[in-house]
Amino acid sequence: MTDNKELANSKGLANSLAGITRFDFLEEQAKQVKNLPGAVAEIGVYLGGTAKLLASTLMDKDIHLFDTFEGMPEVTKWDKHKKGDFGGAAELREQRKQQRVAAPVSDDSISLLERVKGYLSDYSNVHFYPGLFPETTEDLVESTFCLVHVDVDIYESTKASIEYFWPKLVSGGIMVFDDYNAPSCPGTNKAVDEFFKPLGLAVVTSGKNRRCGTRIVKTSQ
Repeated sequence: MTDNKELANSKGLANSLAGITRFDFLEEQAKQVKNLPGAVAEIGVYLGGTAKLLASTLMDKDIHLFDTFEGMPEVTKWDKHKKGDFGGAAELREQRKQQRVAAPVSDDSISLLERVKGYLSDYSNVHFYPGLFPETTEDLVESTFCLVHVDVDIYESTKASIEYFWPKLVSGGIMVFDDYNAPSCPGTNKAVDEFFKPLGLAVVTSGKNRRCGTRIVKTSQ
């Protein structure tokens, strides 16, 4: 666990909307998979805060980062977000105003992708896949994964992430769902429950309101 918020900020919390409790939870999951084979994936990167945490905690693993980097794609009737959310400098500036993130917004001409690439430029183990997921996965057909962090907020993107990565997850591998049980993200719960409950697999939640960390561990291939 991080000792304090200042330490967490140095690891990426300042550029994340996860909050310190879920940030610490993700760090614990990363430490658990250190000795497993396979790469790491994050779907839903936004400002790169949790990507930095993963890249710095698992420096011997490739960290594959998937995002449109232009905001939310099309949404469904099960989602509360709208197309384009989390995509522009104006919204980033508002997040900063509300002190939810510390990311600077000095130049509106810099794209979100370029901001994140700059923020993570010290890490040679990160790889970017801008565009609509899973259309951007063609280079990873043979890859396996030990940790997948899903932070996409909406039904279709969560569903696509599970369907693509669960078969590629190694035994003992972990999928973390940042938005599970979030009041603003009912589509996440729908996608997760639809896939895993018929398989008899437990969705493990923790903490107050079951919002302090959600994961599913793959116990067999």
